[in-house]
Amino acid sequence: MVYLSALVVVTTKLLDCWSTWIRIGAVKDEMNGLARVLMEKIGIWETITVIFVIEIVVVAISLWMLYLFFNSVLVKLLFIFTASFVASVQLAVAQSNYTKRPNVISKSAGMLLRRLKG
Repeated sequence: MVYLSALVVVTTKLLDCWSTWIRIGAVKDEMNGLARVLMEKIGIWETITVIFVIEIVVVAISLWMLYLFFNSVLVKLLFIFTASFVASVQLAVAQSNYTKRPNVISKSAGMLLRRLKG
């Protein structure tokens, strides 16, 4: 189940990257400020590729550390829970990129922020 969770995280990031590639016509179209700066420096395709590679490296290191140092049922369950959350967010971002409409997560976050501000 841990490996399946890791695969889902990588797959949803691939969908996020693919949908970003489809949506982005110019650097100014990117909503993430850090990604926009990187796109200006190295290019759109290169930035998307770097972000995807970073995701793969982070997942690989997480799996390595999980099995080498933290090999317990509780930590594996926490990994699966965290991976499910990350994959859900990435899938929502991919859906938003593809449809060019706000997703459920960003709508919910916006409502929560408006309530907190008063």
